Amino acid sequence: MTKALYYPTPQWQRLPLSDENFFWKIIATFDLTQDDPEDVIAVAVEKLAEAPVSRIQDFQDRMDYKLKLFRDQHAPHFNWYCAELAFLYVSLGVIAKGREHYEQALEDPDWEPGEFNFQPLYTLANEAYERKTGLPDLRFRQEETFSR
Repeated sequence: MTKALYYPTPQWQRLPLSDENFFWKIIATFDLTQDDPEDVIAVAVEKLAEAPVSRIQDFQDRMDYKLKLFRDQHAPHFNWYCAELAFLYVSLGVIAKGREHYEQALEDPDWEPGEFNFQPLYTLANEAYERKTGLPDLRFRQEETFSR
């Protein structure tokens, strides 16, 4: 298997269970009827930016972990689906459709990627972090934290 584009597996044990509901509440604010992806996530960015920085980080960690679970479950079955970046965006689309859709797709051994992908979800936590702190990138902070 090729090296993943995702960040290292987060410290899942440190993520409070209550943040699972917070994660999905943020996702539930997506307005998938909008044509412009920025409009789809506008409310989510605003709501996430209102949270403490630690919850923004937890949101990103949780999303990275969900992407890892999804990749581990489904990517090995799609050798023909060689564009890993495309698989990432489709996986983000599965998350963007909500908790029930994600959990069903995760558990379905016959799941196949559809055409819906949602790259803007990958930058949602960064946008919220920048709005809250004025600093450009949550992931730079994350890398510093992991290296200490």
